[in-house]
Amino acid sequence: MPVTTRLTIEELTNVLTIGWKAMLADKLESYQLIPRSEIALLLSGLLYLMFNVEWGKSIDLSISGHISYLSKYYCKTNNKQIDQT
Repeated sequence: MPVTTRLTIEELTNVLTIGWKAMLADKLESYQLIPRSEIALLLSGLLYLMFNVEWGKSIDLSISGHISYLSKYYCKTNNKQIDQT
């Protein structure tokens, strides 16, 4: 999922939630688990469901290494400074 601008935590949560709902609908349809009309009803019901998202910092060194590498690569290719916040 491409991100072209800096997002707030709320905006990122919203983007991920929308993506999750779209992926859920796609999987339900592709595996023919429920009829399309039921998928539409399910998604309309999910519009009002509030997700309680909790964010945490990863301490997995492998993931941290990948993120650090991508950050440096992005900054180098876009001539930008790394924001450590």
